Amino acid sequence: MVKSDSELMIAELSALYEISSLLFLDSEEDILRESLEKAVRLFGVRYYLLFYVKEGDIEVISSWGFRNPENFNLKKLKPNQFYHSFNQVTNLKIFMEQSSPIDQRQLRIYNLFINSLENSLIKARNILMREKAERALRESEIMYRTIFENTGTGTLILEEDGTILLVNSEFERLSGYVKEEVQKKKNWKEFLSPEEKEKIMDYHKLRRNDPSAVPQNYEFQFQDKNKNLRDFYINVALIPGTSKSLVSLLDISPLKKTERELKISLKEKKMLLKEIHHRVKNNLMVISSLLNIQSRKINDAETRDIFKESQNRAKAMALIHERLYRSSDLKKINFGEYVRSLSTDIFHTYMSHDNRLDLKLQVEDIMLDIDTIVPLGLILNELVSNCLKHAFPSGKEGEIKVDFHKKGDQFVLKVIDDGIGFPNDLDYKNTSSLGLQLIYSLADQIDATIIFHRGPGTEFDILFREMAIEKE
Repeated sequence: MVKSDSELMIAELSALYEISSLLFLDSEEDILRESLEKAVRLFGVRYYLLFYVKEGDIEVISSWGFRNPENFNLKKLKPNQFYHSFNQVTNLKIFMEQSSPIDQRQLRIYNLFINSLENSLIKARNILMREKAERALRESEIMYRTIFENTGTGTLILEEDGTILLVNSEFERLSGYVKEEVQKKKNWKEFLSPEEKEKIMDYHKLRRNDPSAVPQNYEFQFQDKNKNLRDFYINVALIPGTSKSLVSLLDISPLKKTERELKISLKEKKMLLKEIHHRVKNNLMVISSLLNIQSRKINDAETRDIFKESQNRAKAMALIHERLYRSSDLKKINFGEYVRSLSTDIFHTYMSHDNRLDLKLQVEDIMLDIDTIVPLGLILNELVSNCLKHAFPSGKEGEIKVDFHKKGDQFVLKVIDDGIGFPNDLDYKNTSSLGLQLIYSLADQIDATIIFHRGPGTEFDILFREMAIEKE
């Protein structure tokens, strides 16, 4: 029975209505199921295939009639077959076959069906993408809020003008305010000490022009709700793409209190140690004076020399403690200055009214540890004293040279004279001389090497490394 034009129009309008209903579906699964049902119902299709083609492989998405799409000749369609490759949904294709040839009216409805199906799929996918983005955004916000709340520091976000936009619970605890009292109501400068307010707000402004021009981390004093000032460590960073700042605050008041107490304690200990050095120096000078007084009562020249040597040893140690007392460093002193002072004192002790000998000093100013200097000072005292006592007998003229310098990773102390030198039959390592025995004993204390050069004149080279360096 042939339908009238009015019946065909009504049927076409009904088909259009059914096709347009696809646009009201949000799920891609619902759209595919509904589109298949409509194709069967509206077009009476025997075969329906919706499929993807990816790299030559066919993936069936939806089907009716179970016919293999590879058996279709898509390049040469029959009058009762319809094939379309979607434009906006990449690689998606559709094939339909009905029992009778497709006329122009049906073809128009087929195309409307295809457009509606494509638009529905695009809308559903956009909805899905938006939902995923919103879900990811919510998850990201939860994650960052969790981080913001659990940094272990007082954390806040500042607007460009210093208004506090957001704070965490730790900031509430540190400041004494609740969030509602602070957020969008207070300015950062209200929490700064009066002395530092201008400087820190200048930092805040300059950071937006040149972040490298101001420190990112520094110490400052934080003023809480009760106007109490406490020491804080601050870290400030600009939030990319905005004019806002992220500020982290760490309360270091207990550390600063401990630091102040340690400084006071250290100052007291330093004063005490200075006083100890001063008293040791005084005691050694008393001993030296007593030895000097006692030596005046001794007529035997050899015994008197023994007292004089002991007196010089006491002076050598006293000079070290005197320099430590006057130094800002209670562990090290300038050994170059010490060599000059000690050598000159010993020289004048023995040659106060005699100009036949010259003393030449070539020494570098090097800071050495007291544990190294005490044995070295006594060694120097013995070597210079021996030169003055034994190297120039019977009014002989000459020169004594003291040299101190660093060579590579070692220090070298030399005492050289152009006097008569050691007798050839004297074993300087096995001698009864207390002075030489003392020199080798003291050298062992600092792991020093002694090199002896015999005639003309005499030269002792003391090679050593600083004991403190070896321990490190």
